Amino acid sequence: MGSQGVKMEVYIGGRAQGKLAFVREKYPQKTKIADGKYAAQEECLRAEIIDHFHLYLGRFGADAAAALRSAERICRENPEVIIICDEIGCGIVPLEKSDRDYRENVGRIMCRVVERAEHVERLICGIPQRLK
Repeated sequence: MGSQGVKMEVYIGGRAQGKLAFVREKYPQKTKIADGKYAAQEECLRAEIIDHFHLYLGRFGADAAAALRSAERICRENPEVIIICDEIGCGIVPLEKSDRDYRENVGRIMCRVVERAEHVERLICGIPQRLK
């Protein structure tokens, strides 16, 4: 599933909880950051850090299978990447079915991503909690 010593990391947490700042402080040498709001798949395949991964997945719309394939490709072809993803499944349940589907798809895909990750942390108010 990758070369020896390769360790994918995942950082999750609510919006504006300091995830990117934490990762940048921990790894100041990693400067290739893809923003999931805008980055194409090819950019994510070359990135050292992918921020806003939930937004990247959301850009696939209702095509959950395509989002999963893309996430799996990124994990397979960029196994050292650091993925930063907002937790979007908490709080008020959205009224719109498409919004509920989006949250559910991101949750399911992140379960698959975390399976491949060597290290997973959740940040709350900038304080990390190691999950894996």
